[in-house]
Amino acid sequence: MKARRFARRLCRTSFAIVAIALCCAACTMQLAPSYSASLANGIHDVNADIMSLYSTMGMGTTAGSFASRADRYDEIIGKLDALTLQSQSRPIPNDDVTQKIEAYLKAHNAMPTKLTQEQEQLQQSIQARMAQRCALKLKLDATDPQSFPTIAGNGDDAIPSAMALRLSSRTLTLLRNKDCAEGLHANDVQVNKGQVEHFMYEAMTYEDMLNRQ
Repeated sequence: MKARRFARRLCRTSFAIVAIALCCAACTMQLAPSYSASLANGIHDVNADIMSLYSTMGMGTTAGSFASRADRYDEIIGKLDALTLQSQSRPIPNDDVTQKIEAYLKAHNAMPTKLTQEQEQLQQSIQARMAQRCALKLKLDATDPQSFPTIAGNGDDAIPSAMALRLSSRTLTLLRNKDCAEGLHANDVQVNKGQVEHFMYEAMTYEDMLNRQ
């Protein structure tokens, strides 16, 4: 009889231990964003789209031919914004995990750098000027923010890949507006491409790190 009671207590204790272990494992899983194959694949796919767009503009463009590229710009920027939201919707890492993530990204030269207030203001000024010129050219209402291209978000994201994706969207938006307003020199395209390439590398490196966890 005593042996049976002992066996039952032992069984209950074992179940309790297993339950606690599972609970701790679940908590541990929430310390950092979970890897998303669909997000990672989406980042790789839109990166291919971006590089394809750049390849068609390598020699520069004229403002008169912008209409032939407008839809491609909009489609790619829309995809980047959607991926940003998908990435940012995941759990925010705690401080310990964040430090480990930052160390990994810095070791791979893939840590997104937040713009200073001065850089933000300068970029916004350029964006506003180009957007107004683009709106004027397309005969849109320059006082209506919905009628001409604008930069999405402010780049202040807690998830590194979300920040990198948002910066990619902003940088490509700047190129689009300049292309619309006055066309592009080959150097404009190369400089912009170099910036976006690095942002996309940051996003892919972060997601690759999550896949390795």
